[in-house]
Amino acid sequence: PARPDKQAPPAEALFYGLVNESVEQLIINGFGRDKWHAVKDKAGLSDVEDGDFEKMQQYDQDLTYKVVGAITEILGLSGEDALQAAGDNFVAKYLPDQGYLDLLRAQGSTLREFMGNMDTMHSYLKRETLPGLAPPSFKTEDAEDGEGFLLHYWSFRPGLWPLAKGMVAASGRELFNQETKVEVVKQSEEGGHHYTLFHCADAAGNPFEWWSRARVEVDGGEKAAAACPARSRQAERARGQSSAASGRARLCDTQCL
Repeated sequence: PARPDKQAPPAEALFYGLVNESVEQLIINGFGRDKWHAVKDKAGLSDVEDGDFEKMQQYDQDLTYKVVGAITEILGLSGEDALQAAGDNFVAKYLPDQGYLDLLRAQGSTLREFMGNMDTMHSYLKRETLPGLAPPSFKTEDAEDGEGFLLHYWSFRPGLWPLAKGMVAASGRELFNQETKVEVVKQSEEGGHHYTLFHCADAAGNPFEWWSRARVEVDGGEKAAAACPARSRQAERARGQSSAASGRARLCDTQCL
């Protein structure tokens, strides 16, 4: 299928430094500074001081691939696992730390709506703050089996579909309190675009609209936990908001929890 945003491959293969900075954060926080130094040495970046990646500066994408390759060797992870962990960290930790959480929350009231608005968000970022951005493109559609939805993903860069997979799963979990199973259906390459079709479904078997922006009243949040265990954090928040007068809690705009 054709990429919906109709962007042509960029003249130069560059990443903004925020991607490298996020990977650095992941390794230091998850495995320790010594492991990050070993990764840098293996990737030929021993002269790069900790914290020296400039988030708004563009770097050759080969540098990022070298770092991922070094991670697989130093930490014994597969390339797929390393990239998926990097994608998860980017959404769950790095972007919130950088102040992007409100922007993310504004993109939709369900995970499907959120992913369907990614191209619009990327266009805004390219216009306002990241003029050299060469983002992936996304499109959603109904799944034939009625479970979850299909997510089309196009990228100018080869082999980064696990990064996207990690980002999607983390978006479901962190923005919508929804544990999301993301599976590859098929892949192809055409005209400089690397294409992957994902099937996204709630890991607990609930519909994606279950908690999204619903204004649901539950007694002390207990029914929320019983009906949907994956939403335990929402139930806890509901209990914290319980009114002493009525003994009832209101969960409002759960996307923003």
